Amino acid sequence: MNFKQCVIFREITKTKNFTKAAANLYLTQSAVSHAIKDLEREVGTQLFERLHHSVQLTPTGELFLREIQPILAEFESVEARLTDLEKQPPLKIASCITYAQTELPQLLRKFNCQHPDRRFNVFVFPASESMLRLEKGEVDLAFIEGRVLQPIFTDKNSMKI
Repeated sequence: MNFKQCVIFREITKTKNFTKAAANLYLTQSAVSHAIKDLEREVGTQLFERLHHSVQLTPTGELFLREIQPILAEFESVEARLTDLEKQPPLKIASCITYAQTELPQLLRKFNCQHPDRRFNVFVFPASESMLRLEKGEVDLAFIEGRVLQPIFTDKNSMKI
């Protein structure tokens, strides 16, 4: 039994028709029929009752459907998360050289442990350049050392580390 057979099986249970399931999955009707025949041979029993223009689940087919539904749902959830991850742009971080060599690696390791799916790019600039790029929206976060004479942000969300 393989994943593709399970997907085909589930689609047939939705459409109640091999031809419609094949069309929905962009497969030939023959490929769908072979996949189900192989699946039924592997499980050792018939999963569908073939009617004139449709199919109906056998009791074993109903049990099989209940068992594979959570597995297929979990797979689709993982697939969706991976797709979302690919769409998410990397976090752009600017840092002065001193901070990039001392504190930042440890912070990024902790961040990576808490957010293993989040990608980031680090750019090393002088403090003034980091601030300028943050102000222009070219980076999402800036780590600088020294005193900030003209803070970009003056609200409670600004912070000094």
